[in-house]
Amino acid sequence: MRKFIGGLLIALIGAAATLGAAYLAQQDVRVYVSNIFSDSNSNDSLLSEVVDQKAVPREIETPESLAAITVPEETQPDSSQSSEVTVESGMIGFTLKEVIISGQSLKFGFTLQNNDENKRAITLSSARIIDDDGVVYTDKKISIAKTSSYMFDLPENVPVQMEILFEGVNNEIGTVQFLEIKGKTYGKESQRIEVSMRDLTVE
Repeated sequence: MRKFIGGLLIALIGAAATLGAAYLAQQDVRVYVSNIFSDSNSNDSLLSEVVDQKAVPREIETPESLAAITVPEETQPDSSQSSEVTVESGMIGFTLKEVIISGQSLKFGFTLQNNDENKRAITLSSARIIDDDGVVYTDKKISIAKTSSYMFDLPENVPVQMEILFEGVNNEIGTVQFLEIKGKTYGKESQRIEVSMRDLTVE
């Protein structure tokens, strides 16, 4: 009888131990599973935050050094500046300053400059133009420094005014296709003057 009761107690104690172990194991599984879901939720929220951060553009901060850099504006040509034409012949520079029409009088304004190291005399014998209609005109008057163009003494490197006047020109002329000036210079060496210019706009 005692042996039977002892064996029964041992069996009950073993069963109780087994049930206890199973219960503890179940609790560990629940805790483990709970931790997994908890970690999964936190990972999902973290992933959602990352996606949201990528989806929403952020303003790029510009360094002060870059902000201080300014791009220069493109320089536009000044239309008010008229281009001058210079031709040299016989060591004399002819710079055209203006071409003006007034009625049927067409005036060419020049400056002459002696580029020789010594004084030179100049004689301008003739000038002619061809307008945009192909009509030829010969000069009416050539003057240097408001005087005659015959044997005018030019000091070295001093600009002097010169004018050529044409009469009977079409007052609607817009362009002089060709201008020609002929003459001669005298100094240590005599030289011919042959000056030609093309496509001159009339003001």
